Amino acid sequence: VTPGVATTPVLDTSFAQEMVDSYEIGVKNTLLDRSLLLNGTVFYQEYKDFQLNAFNGLVFTVASVPKVISKGVDTDFLWFTPVDGLAVNGGVTYAETYYPTSTPAFLGARLPGSRLSLAPLWSVSAAATYEHPVTENLIGRAAINAKYVSSYNTGSDLNPVKNQNGFTLVNARLGLSPQDKKWQAELWAQNLFDVRYKQVAFDAVFQTGSYDAFMGLPRTYGVTLRYTY
Repeated sequence: VTPGVATTPVLDTSFAQEMVDSYEIGVKNTLLDRSLLLNGTVFYQEYKDFQLNAFNGLVFTVASVPKVISKGVDTDFLWFTPVDGLAVNGGVTYAETYYPTSTPAFLGARLPGSRLSLAPLWSVSAAATYEHPVTENLIGRAAINAKYVSSYNTGSDLNPVKNQNGFTLVNARLGLSPQDKKWQAELWAQNLFDVRYKQVAFDAVFQTGSYDAFMGLPRTYGVTLRYTY
């Protein structure tokens, strides 16, 4: 089938192999009396015959795009804070990932010069973990992490109706275990604030002008028990 036309067969399903030339330059630092690890990288990647995976409502098909470019900056850190048992880590990525203006205008006329689908300009993550004795034999642990992504398009054809606004996901975990970690009990929550977001949007089959989407997981929570023997 062809992207966007669910009932049109394609007899030749072959496509060229994807190749990439990737260049990186960066630095790694240990600061604050070796309590802070700080890294930074500048990168440039050029893909040839990029394999664009398109979903038309029934099946996935692969379209070969002559060139895709991704360039940007990636930073991350890990800090063992002065507070005993508390560690903080995080990172920031800025990535311009786009089709050159010379890209053939298949899948509509939106690809040339546009940013790829599922490719936010900004990605920011942060996490904190804290571990402390609760009693003489028990250790309590708490962890929270969050990730923010800026807006991006969720459709391979880059139709503006498939845009997803920027959002932040937060996960949290509380745990208890003995010193030897023979057993562990954890209370956890994913997508703590029940953020609604689209993973992939696509044209509805046989419903011109309508669209469907696979949504991200809603808030989930539970208890996990582990025992080692």
